[in-house]
Amino acid sequence: LGPPMLYSENGGTCLEFVTRRRFSVSFGAARSSAEDGDPCGDSICRIDNGDDYFYAVICDGMGQGKRAAFASGVSIGFLRQMLEAKMSVETSLSVLNAWLRADREECSVSIDILKIDLLNGKAAIYKSGAAASYLRRGKEIFPIESEGFPVGILKQTAAIRTDLDLRAGDVIMMGSDGIDPDCNVARGREVW
Repeated sequence: LGPPMLYSENGGTCLEFVTRRRFSVSFGAARSSAEDGDPCGDSICRIDNGDDYFYAVICDGMGQGKRAAFASGVSIGFLRQMLEAKMSVETSLSVLNAWLRADREECSVSIDILKIDLLNGKAAIYKSGAAASYLRRGKEIFPIESEGFPVGILKQTAAIRTDLDLRAGDVIMMGSDGIDPDCNVARGREVW
């Protein structure tokens, strides 16, 4: 708890403690374009909504080139606004799915969202058609995988949620397709 605050209210004295964050997050991101010079179809952002939640988001536009880059860029901008406005991940994905499906051209995006409660270390990873993520705890690596379809394909959003209890020193690595195309880490054939 933070330092106590004393104040008067309705003729009485009140003592109030405010919960303070127990966890902090270090964040790094990188992306690259295809060798042929097409724009990258991945978009990445971090969000701290001021309500003691941290988010890391990856959107990967399906396909390649300008169309994929446009779809991922618009989707990440939309999710940023919804999560900064303190909407739930589920509601944000549902509205995004409806919007993408309303487009007359086929438009879909794989979504990977990490949500961390900075007060208690509880986390959730939401995946909709996204590549595996990995939790490194000490010297062990645990894959976080889910089956599902990208947002914008099915009528209902099919995001899979995996809950985690984080500890100091844990590292979560998220990536879009291509970072481990043969799932060697997930299958234990490779160590990073």
